Amino acid sequence: MRVPTGRLRVVPIEVSEPGPAELSNPSPGQYLREQRQRRGISIEQLSAATKIPRASLALLEEDNFEQLPGPVFAKGFLRCVARALGLDPDTVLALLYERERQLLLARKRERPASGAFPSMSIQNGRIVAPPRRTIQRTEILLWVAIALFVAVLLLGAFALASSGRLSSPQS
Repeated sequence: MRVPTGRLRVVPIEVSEPGPAELSNPSPGQYLREQRQRRGISIEQLSAATKIPRASLALLEEDNFEQLPGPVFAKGFLRCVARALGLDPDTVLALLYERERQLLLARKRERPASGAFPSMSIQNGRIVAPPRRTIQRTEILLWVAIALFVAVLLLGAFALASSGRLSSPQS
């Protein structure tokens, strides 16, 4: 639906909203899917109401935000879908922030504590060093080209300096 300013406006569907507390620690996608299903709205209908592609809505409901173009799009899509379903967008984004916080804490727990050898790891009871980084051929060629360029510049500078001394007028 267009408003006089020419911008699109999402018209919310009026249905009573149960809060996210009714679900046991829901994810934002799970919460939106359950609210959409309670209202009897299909993904196609929601896609038509929000102008968000069906594939993106499916990714939102699966909490697969990494497949979307970026975090800004994920937040914008979540906010738009929440408005279309008549939900509070801040509640849905709070669920997203809580999910991100839990993922960050889980990554911190998985990371080994920094000690004397932070890059070392233990596998099958043995201390294992990380694999050494190998220099790629393109890196070697780049450095050789830079070295040759500097050498040519230096040789040219010495040639100009020595030719200037030899050709100076003798009195």
